[in-house]
Amino acid sequence: MCIMCKRKRKGKTPSPVSKFGAMAQETSDVNEESVADTVFIFYAPWCGHCKKSMDDFEKASAKNSKIRLINSDENTDLVKKYGVKGFPTIMKSNGTVYSGDRSADSILEFAE
Repeated sequence: MCIMCKRKRKGKTPSPVSKFGAMAQETSDVNEESVADTVFIFYAPWCGHCKKSMDDFEKASAKNSKIRLINSDENTDLVKKYGVKGFPTIMKSNGTVYSGDRSADSILEFAE
């Protein structure tokens, strides 16, 4: 569900592809050891707020390998595991949720 517009979409929506390549990173390798100090950016491809911020999300993940973009429609198990209730949700693997500016620089600072 989108935090701002309170809409929920049914079915899976494919991840859009941008100038940085496929947005969703592989999550098959997500386990407790591989996610230590990781920052997840949970997004929904149909969410307007996610679409608006996606360039900054991609820039941040391109500059820091510990930032992972997670397509919530394709990774419902991770959404449930981390208790994501709306999109976008930016959080560390330890459960610390980020609530600041969605610029690439701010996200990179949160990841440090």
